[in-house]
Amino acid sequence: MSNDKRGETEITISGMTYTIRPTFQALRSIEQRTGFGLVTLIRQIAGLTITYGNMVVIIHEALNDIEAHLTEERVGMEVIEQSMQAFVNPLSIYLGSILSKEKITSGNKEKKAAGEVSKH
Repeated sequence: MSNDKRGETEITISGMTYTIRPTFQALRSIEQRTGFGLVTLIRQIAGLTITYGNMVVIIHEALNDIEAHLTEERVGMEVIEQSMQAFVNPLSIYLGSILSKEKITSGNKEKKAAGEVSKH
């Protein structure tokens, strides 16, 4: 089961369901390969203006990160077969989690990040 607060989401490719989660390497690669920052890509997904090619890159990099061993061509064919719309929600969760205000850390680190730690 995926944890959407951590950006985990499930996508199905070729009849197999994979749980993907954003990592530094995958996100960095997505930015490099698409030429767009993550916020721009999130907006494109939400506004349904993302290109087919960039959607395939995001999915492929997410799957490569978990060593799914699927070619970019196979991922691209799956997007065509399922439709781009089928991947909008999972990719919104996958990339959108990096903009979430909720912190996974606890204690003073979380308070410090929110500017709530008092200085004595």
